[in-house]
Amino acid sequence: MLTAIRKAVAKRLEILVEAMGLVASFSGTALAVFLGKLFLAAILGALTLGFFFRITGRRSASKTVPPPTPSWAFMVSGLLSLALTAVLVEATNLPVRFNQEQFDLLHWVLVILAVIAAFFLLLQLIRTFLAKRHARAAP
Repeated sequence: MLTAIRKAVAKRLEILVEAMGLVASFSGTALAVFLGKLFLAAILGALTLGFFFRITGRRSASKTVPPPTPSWAFMVSGLLSLALTAVLVEATNLPVRFNQEQFDLLHWVLVILAVIAAFFLLLQLIRTFLAKRHARAAP
């Protein structure tokens, strides 16, 4: 009788451990998917924040005329935006190459939007820096 009870308890414990293992494996998959979506949400949030700063950064025309933006500022902003986006893509492991798993052409839309947002944000930063430098130099 004691061995029958022990076998019944052991069988129930095995079933319980297997059920907990199954739940743990599903939660691990869900956690990995959630973290992947979290990185994607961070990218989209950064893009949204960039566009928000771009829109709120527009001010009404003031009496002081800002200095014209030099052509090197566009080139520096473009190169830096490409570099920043490349670092962001590699840091988040976004599948943008054909040989990567889960590759999708829509990921390139995110990359292009990130490049555009970074370009305008960096250009605005350079313009602000040049305008402040110009205001200090002017008597």
